[in-house]
Amino acid sequence: ITKNNHKFFADEIVLATSFVQSNFLWNLESKNLVASLWNKNSLWFHQKEFVDEKICLIGSGLTTVDVIVGLKNKNFSGEIVVISRRGNFPKKHFTSVQKLPDFILVDDAKKGVLFLCLKVRKFLRNNPQFDLRHVVDSVRPITKELWHNFDSKNKKLFLKLFPYWNIFRHRAPSKSIEIIEEMIATNQLKILNGGVKYLSKNGEKISVETKSEKFETDYLVNCLGFEFRAQKYPLLNQMISEGLLEEDLMMARSKHKKIHLLGGLNIGRDFECTAVPDLRTDVEKLVAIIG
Repeated sequence: ITKNNHKFFADEIVLATSFVQSNFLWNLESKNLVASLWNKNSLWFHQKEFVDEKICLIGSGLTTVDVIVGLKNKNFSGEIVVISRRGNFPKKHFTSVQKLPDFILVDDAKKGVLFLCLKVRKFLRNNPQFDLRHVVDSVRPITKELWHNFDSKNKKLFLKLFPYWNIFRHRAPSKSIEIIEEMIATNQLKILNGGVKYLSKNGEKISVETKSEKFETDYLVNCLGFEFRAQKYPLLNQMISEGLLEEDLMMARSKHKKIHLLGGLNIGRDFECTAVPDLRTDVEKLVAIIG
């Protein structure tokens, strides 16, 4: 391992890095553009007291929900525009839990994604007291096994549904979604579907062009999700070129018995791998291997 021109040797390597946020496609130099919410350069945005400015958020996931609620808590009175490819916010958490019958079996995955979708649709049609959130919760204990039983073709097919899975799997507090619904009803928050076509500077403002319209905003914030391509991670990319790792369907996997991946890097292998129970299980297995 080489770090800052210092080289040292290790008997075992454990890669446990987190995901990185997706970047904008446009290199736009502007003090009012928050290219990433999670680096030290964005601290000013979190601390700023906004009043009646116009703020544009790219993405509509949990990060966007957090930003909107934070602005509301600061009594923000301006306009918020959310741009999203599909225009879907996360679903609400349940206020009460309803137990769902275990109608999906691990072996169902061997019959493919289409079979599972039809099975779920039929169940919800015949049981209107439940919705898709109940189904997602019911398969949570076996999600990893379902993923393992998909063949390569069906894994790729399921990944096309991945954005919709996230809406129902990674939910938001009811109060947060109610704030968003209220802001939409009062026209303080507007959702534009279809993504961004072009960004440019116009003085202190930023011009945003989507498929449906063009407008100016005072601030533009990157609320996009995580990157699941190994090429976006310099260390993984370098290790792949050295033959130590190989690309997986999502992220990468080890090609060396002394190199181990932990946590989110195993998303291609296990799909569900970032929650505390999953991490705990992975750590226990890894400790047993390393001894």
